[in-house]
Amino acid sequence: MGGSASEAEAVETEGYAGAEKKMAWRKRGPRVTDRDRLLVGHLMAVRYLTREQVWRLCFPGRVESILAERLVGLEKIGLLRRLMFQRYNGERVEVWALTMAGYRLGEDVVGPIKKLPSKDVGESFLDHHVGLVELYLGALGVGLERLGQRRRRGRPGVPRSVSRPK
Repeated sequence: MGGSASEAEAVETEGYAGAEKKMAWRKRGPRVTDRDRLLVGHLMAVRYLTREQVWRLCFPGRVESILAERLVGLEKIGLLRRLMFQRYNGERVEVWALTMAGYRLGEDVVGPIKKLPSKDVGESFLDHHVGLVELYLGALGVGLERLGQRRRRGRPGVPRSVSRPK
């Protein structure tokens, strides 16, 4: 049979069909989906999003591991890049931004932009920017008020419904 341990684990937890699908996805690489285009469009508007913000915008109700796998896949094909910064309290935060290839795809999604950013902002402004993005998310109806009960390891949960807050 000759499969690796990860293949065996995938078969055990997801069945043969799920394992075959997962292995095929890893071999051919991710395809750009409508959800990916939505993410690229939001990144064109705000430039940086944390993993939690991406989760609330494009993956509400999904398991966090699906989001993590998707972001890494988009990073591997060169559409996204990962930045890390440290908040004043020492917490490390993962932030996602577009690459030049991502901006080219974004122009197909939202239209041309006047000026591409030439470099990243500093850590202190990035922390400020992440806070400002919460206003953008609130205007879209996916702000912090939509978060449900706390989930494992202190991470906030995301409601499964897409209904607007009252």
